[in-house]
Amino acid sequence: MDVIVTQALDIESDDIVVWKKLGETARDLENYSVAKHAFSMALSKQPSHWASLSNLAEILYILGEYESAEYIIKELAFRLDPLWPRGHQLLELLKSDEQTT
Repeated sequence: MDVIVTQALDIESDDIVVWKKLGETARDLENYSVAKHAFSMALSKQPSHWASLSNLAEILYILGEYESAEYIIKELAFRLDPLWPRGHQLLELLKSDEQTT
């Protein structure tokens, strides 16, 4: 699979759909560092891409990158949808994780 993905990115590295699909596949395979990179690349092409924003917030939380997750949620995702339920859930999880550390 890595060879196919590498070839696809060489051909379509500006295609946001390729980056999003790579991120989703990496997330499903629990390869969170690749997922983080792929969703970040998708956002570099289109900063308001909702699926990439929401997935990146989740990945950052899983990786324990709480400050980055909080930034993505508050400064980017909530600008598009201030009522995003999962964003509010993640912020609550971030608060409770910070209190236990």
